[in-house]
Amino acid sequence: DTSRVGDLAVEVLGKIGGKIDSKMDSEAAVKSLLPLLRSARPERRAAAALALGECATSGDCETLEKMRLTELSPYVMQTLAEALARIRSRDSIEPLLDRFEVEEGLQVEVLHKTLVAVTGQDYSWDVKFWRRWWERAGPTFVVPTDEELEKAKEKAAASMAKYSKPGAK
Repeated sequence: DTSRVGDLAVEVLGKIGGKIDSKMDSEAAVKSLLPLLRSARPERRAAAALALGECATSGDCETLEKMRLTELSPYVMQTLAEALARIRSRDSIEPLLDRFEVEEGLQVEVLHKTLVAVTGQDYSWDVKFWRRWWERAGPTFVVPTDEELEKAKEKAAASMAKYSKPGAK
C-alpha cells in the first residue's frame, strides 16, 4: 500500500532529521522531504514540516515559506511555523508578516511566537508594529545567533525581576 509506505517514509525521515551529521546527509533529507510538503494529506505535510525544521538550514526554507502563504490546515500551518522558528531565516520574516496580516485567533499567536523566535524581537500581537519595525530594520537586519538570543532573554529576565508582582512583598 503506497500510502502506508509514504507514512513510514515521513516517520523515518522525521526521526533522522535531528541526527543528521553531515551536510550531504542533510541535503539528501531535505531533498526527500520537500516534495512531501505538497502532499494531499495534511498529516504528511505536517510531518514533513516538522522533519524539515530539524534538518533544514536557512537556505532551504523557501518552499516552507511559500507553503505558509497557502496552507489551509491550522495544524499544518502551526507545524510549518514551528519549522521556520527552528530554521530562523531572515527570508522567512516577510512571508510570516504577510500571513500575520490575514490570520485570526490562535494562528495569530502561532505567527507571533514564530516571529519572536526568528527575530529575537517582540512587537506585540498587532502586525502594524511588526511592519513598522520591519520597514526600518529590514534592509540591514541580521538574525541574532542563539547566543545573542540567550543573552537578551537573560537581560530581560533580570530587568523584570526588579519589579514585584501585585500583592507580593
